[in-house]
Amino acid sequence: MFQTGLVIAHFHKEGKLRSDTIAMLECLVPVFDRIVLVSTCLNDSERKKLPASVDLHVRPNTGYDFYSYRYGIKQLQALGGRWQITVMNTSFIIQQPKLLISHYFEKYLPSEQFDVLGLTQSFEVQAHLQSYLLTFSSQCTQQTAFIEWWDQMTPINERFAVVYHYELGLSAMLQRCGMALTCAMPTPAIPANNPSHFYYKELLQQFGIVKIELLKSNPFELDLSGLTKALGHDAGFAELVGEGLEN
Repeated sequence: MFQTGLVIAHFHKEGKLRSDTIAMLECLVPVFDRIVLVSTCLNDSERKKLPASVDLHVRPNTGYDFYSYRYGIKQLQALGGRWQITVMNTSFIIQQPKLLISHYFEKYLPSEQFDVLGLTQSFEVQAHLQSYLLTFSSQCTQQTAFIEWWDQMTPINERFAVVYHYELGLSAMLQRCGMALTCAMPTPAIPANNPSHFYYKELLQQFGIVKIELLKSNPFELDLSGLTKALGHDAGFAELVGEGLEN
């Protein structure tokens, strides 16, 4: 039997906890055996907003989300036993926590019919699971190569280098170990797009999330008129987006 752990890599330039992050944590507390939130910037006044059972660790702001993932994974592994570990960051707004829980956490995690599960898979450069939401099976986390990959990680402070060495490198390492990559929302194998952006409508409809980068900069210049219309009809969603844009 395995235990379930969640590692959340948190960052906010003003040291805040967004309301969607709190709402998601409250919904996930009964889903996981242990939740570790690793923040690189958190005000003391914000800490009281966390559910009491969440383990909080604040570390220096180096190495982006992957180094926070590493920290949390090591915390869980130090407890001993078999762990299924999910890692998630705060780079996306969660409009509907219960939708994400039912269509990802409750649908896939209990049966563990996967080696490594991601919400989306990108085919840019090479096939890889996008790292904003990943789950490693209890079999995967016990692989020597998996443990050593995190042990040997050194902090990289350039974003594109992080994506290349860590996000793509992680999937490549897992595949070399015979681990199959599975995604909850399959998309066409188009090499020159980012599915978390190009399929934002599907992500919002099926999982209740939207990436903050899409809202801030829309780097692929996608038509966001449908999203703009939705914001105009949902004051609560608009408020969450406003918080996300301040992140």
